[in-house]
Amino acid sequence: IVAWDEWIKFFGREFLDDFVERRYTQFLKIRLLTPHTELSRTLKQHDQQELRHTRFLRSETHINNSNFIYGSKTAIITINVKRPVGILIEDQDINNTMMVLFESLWKQSSET
Repeated sequence: IVAWDEWIKFFGREFLDDFVERRYTQFLKIRLLTPHTELSRTLKQHDQQELRHTRFLRSETHINNSNFIYGSKTAIITINVKRPVGILIEDQDINNTMMVLFESLWKQSSET
């Protein structure tokens, strides 16, 4: 779950392009939930070649941090310019709960 526009503002396009390229070269497929914006629509156009499936959060769903769920780990990152914070949690119970929340949002999200 990523606010794509905010990530571009914070990290810059070059960093994110490099991140996507490194993930792609390792054949890591992802499912991405993001707000529906012009930038995220452009991102979605490259889903197939970048091993990604992007869906858009409902307009009333506001997420102020980013969540990455992988293996038994969950990373939660806030990109507040004044005080960015990131935590990595390695706990199967928390990971399972985060997956339930992600799947619920995934079902509520849309392709367009």
